Amino acid sequence: ITWRDIAGLDEVITELKETVILPVQKRHLFQGSRLLQPPKGVLLYGPPGCGKTLIAKATAKEAGFRFINLQPSTLTDKWYGESQKLAAAVFSLAVKLQPSIIFVDEIDSFLRSRSSSDHEATAMMKAQFMSLWDGLDTDHHCQVLIYT
Repeated sequence: ITWRDIAGLDEVITELKETVILPVQKRHLFQGSRLLQPPKGVLLYGPPGCGKTLIAKATAKEAGFRFINLQPSTLTDKWYGESQKLAAAVFSLAVKLQPSIIFVDEIDSFLRSRSSSDHEATAMMKAQFMSLWDGLDTDHHCQVLIYT
């Protein structure tokens, strides 16, 4: 999938080229600045079928990144603690394959607001995922992006 496969989203494509792909491909130009680094995450929003997955795949292709499509259902497991291990495995794989993009489809169903009524296993899985996501920012040479 390339940019030519996506119709009607020219403004989004231009924005992604300038803010994500350019800093990745021309990393040497942005070395001294923390302001001009590529983002660690990109939020794509819109109704189903508007091209969010295509945009993430095309960005990975154009930037030369590996693409990991993560469905929230793959992180859930009936055994206690396995969901946290699966989340850690996804991030570990992405770091080993970097540069890479982890695309989490329907993240609102997975990481909606935390509350005291959440099941303990679900709360732990959310916390694990968010701490792994936040940990990507500590390594300045890490080239893993989260698309949601």
